[in-house]
Amino acid sequence: MLKAVRLFCRKTSPNLIRRLRHTDNSSIDNRSPSPSLGRDSTISTVYNFPALSKSPSGLPSVKYAVADANRYETNVTTLDNGLRIASEKFFGDFCTVGVIISGGPRFEGKYTSGVSHFLEKLAFMSTQKYENREQIIDSLHEVNAICDCQTSRDIIIYALSCRTSGLERVIELLSETIFRPKLLPEEIEGAQAAIFNEIDDLKNRRY
Repeated sequence: MLKAVRLFCRKTSPNLIRRLRHTDNSSIDNRSPSPSLGRDSTISTVYNFPALSKSPSGLPSVKYAVADANRYETNVTTLDNGLRIASEKFFGDFCTVGVIISGGPRFEGKYTSGVSHFLEKLAFMSTQKYENREQIIDSLHEVNAICDCQTSRDIIIYALSCRTSGLERVIELLSETIFRPKLLPEEIEGAQAAIFNEIDDLKNRRY
């Protein structure tokens, strides 16, 4: 306790220490605070500190940010073949385009469990137009694009982000990846090895 008092004295201004020394503790305890303000008024009177129960004076009133619900309006269009397209206006040099497919573990009842995870790992590999993944990566670099594939319980998402000037190319690449993949044996073996590594990693984790 004595060390704490010394530390407080070293970090406190001399004027405040002098006022605290000459303050009669009994007068603080015996002073009856205002019923409306409570004990904060007593402390504020003795030490000239602003009461925490009052808002500081001289400050502007708080204005809270309001979220604009209509900032990005999504337009859904249904083509003659039943394909639904959701689009949003976006200003800038980059855009994102993706395809959402009804798939995932929910639909694996008639197939081998885990096949959706394999499809995720095999995304953006060799296709009828691109001989290997390296060619796909080179094509993506030309338009500053990145690719991603994710699966959840009931959907599979293929997505690409690129410069707006490369939109046609990434749409073609999406079509190749979804409809014309080669699914070579070595690619399937690589996907299997990646999945086994993920399973081993989960087993070795300690939560």
